[in-house]
Amino acid sequence: MARFVVRTFPLLMLAVVGLAVTASAQSMRVIKVSIPFEFNFGKQQFPAGEYTLVQSQPYFLLLRDSRGRTVGQLLTKGIDSSTPAAATELKFDFSEGQHRLIEVWREQDSSGERLYLTKSQNALATQKSVESDETAGGGRP
Repeated sequence: MARFVVRTFPLLMLAVVGLAVTASAQSMRVIKVSIPFEFNFGKQQFPAGEYTLVQSQPYFLLLRDSRGRTVGQLLTKGIDSSTPAAATELKFDFSEGQHRLIEVWREQDSSGERLYLTKSQNALATQKSVESDETAGGGRP
C-alpha cells in the first residue's frame, strides 16, 4: 500500500500543477493594439507602433513591444461602466503635448482597468482641467 502511495502521489501532484497552469493561462487577458502616436505608459515614453497589453494577474498590466519583450509594467485598479464596451479601447489623456495611457477597456466587458498615476502625474491632473481625451479604437462614455 505504501508503495502505491509513493507511485501515485507524484502523478497526482503533476496533474494538480498542470491544472493550475492551464487555469492561469486561460485567465490571462491579452490585447494587441496599434498606437499611432508617441505615448507614455507610466513614467516611460514609447514611440508609435504595435504593442500588446497583457493582464496576467488582477490589477497588474504588462506592455510588450512588437517582438514580445516586456517593456513596461504598471499597477491598475478596476473601473466599471453601465454599458459594455462595443470594442476594445484604450483611453489616453493629452496634456503638455503628450499622450498618456489611462484606461483599458475590453470588447463586451463592462469593467475596465485604470492605470495608477505617478505622484507627479497625479499632481498635474488635479491642477489642470482635461484639455482633451483621445481614444485608440473608438470612444468610451
